[in-house]
Amino acid sequence: MLCAATIPIIALGGILLALDWIDLLRNPLIIGSASLLFGALLWHSDRNPVNQPNLETPYMSACFSWKNAVIIGFAQALAIIPGTSRSGITMTAARYLGISRPEAARFSMLLAIPTILIFGAFAGLDLSSTDHPVQLRDGLIVGLLSLIICYGVIHFFMLMTRKMSFTPFVIYRMLLGVFLIGWALITQ
Repeated sequence: MLCAATIPIIALGGILLALDWIDLLRNPLIIGSASLLFGALLWHSDRNPVNQPNLETPYMSACFSWKNAVIIGFAQALAIIPGTSRSGITMTAARYLGISRPEAARFSMLLAIPTILIFGAFAGLDLSSTDHPVQLRDGLIVGLLSLIICYGVIHFFMLMTRKMSFTPFVIYRMLLGVFLIGWALITQ
């Protein structure tokens, strides 16, 4: 299911990279607007999930299927838009599909592994082609530190999803979106 859900973002990311269109999306108004829009959708999906049976098992619940994995994968592809939040959009899709909060978070975090590894490998290839060994060393250090910090944050986040809603994350996204839009309007 992780492989099926990873294909859409790899395909879309590859197309946008090949066409060199990703830089067009790096605009504070787009980032702020995406943060607000997808933050609001996360809040709505968490407050109004589809009522489907949720069987708590060590694995995914009965409402998790290949179809749901592909839908979540297409939602993840929207994370190409800066400000969208890869984890936020995948958890939003999962909640709209009736998947419980902890399972939505678990699948979202697991889905990050192949996605980040693939795009990280491309970045690593780009770094390895430089003539500056310092850049390669610094890139490896940053990658290792990111891995360690992300593991700790994911552990904390998974504990948090069992006890509370996604509201703190939504508030953060709303504040970030308002700040970025305000900053973009002031500086233009």
